[in-house]
Amino acid sequence: GNGPELVPVAMADAAQGIGERFAQLYYGLLAVRPSGLRHFYREESQISRSWCAVGYAGEVPKSSRVHQGLTQIMEGVMASVGGCDPTAGQAAVVTTIETVQSSALPDRSAIAAHIAGFITFLHENVTRRFNQAVLLEPHPEASQCLFVHQDTVQYMDCWVPLQAGLPLPLGQQPQQQPVAPLGVAPAAPLVPPEVHVPCGGSE
Repeated sequence: GNGPELVPVAMADAAQGIGERFAQLYYGLLAVRPSGLRHFYREESQISRSWCAVGYAGEVPKSSRVHQGLTQIMEGVMASVGGCDPTAGQAAVVTTIETVQSSALPDRSAIAAHIAGFITFLHENVTRRFNQAVLLEPHPEASQCLFVHQDTVQYMDCWVPLQAGLPLPLGQQPQQQPVAPLGVAPAAPLVPPEVHVPCGGSE
């Protein structure tokens, strides 16, 4: 029959769906309530953030930081958005996600997701390209849910050479009303209060 051949396809579809849902929840929360991201992590989680400038000579590393454990992780997350949640109706970031690719590890112990796009940190008015790799593992206390064990993001400053007739460099555009993150109005609740971590089960 067709059974055995369909299992890997179904698993791949499920992993891809979980990765896309994670990206939506993560960057939706980062926009309106960054402090809520603590529910994605556990004490054994680790995140790393690195920044590069991209110029005529190629990529130039600027700085990198590693945060281990909930306290350090949340300090790093909150520092990136100006130190506190935005006021109601406002957004801390505007994210444009270009690609999400996720798959289950061969031993099915975790899901690896890669997310790429552009993010504007509104308190800095700077737009950066980002590449994020996350490892989502089963939550020890909630088998139907996942938590972020590893989370690595590389940010690249966007420098666009000025030429006649072309827009200003990214991050130097005139002030404008922030567009809704991921097509959702910033003031709208992006996740119900009871949803704390991305779950692989049906909603």
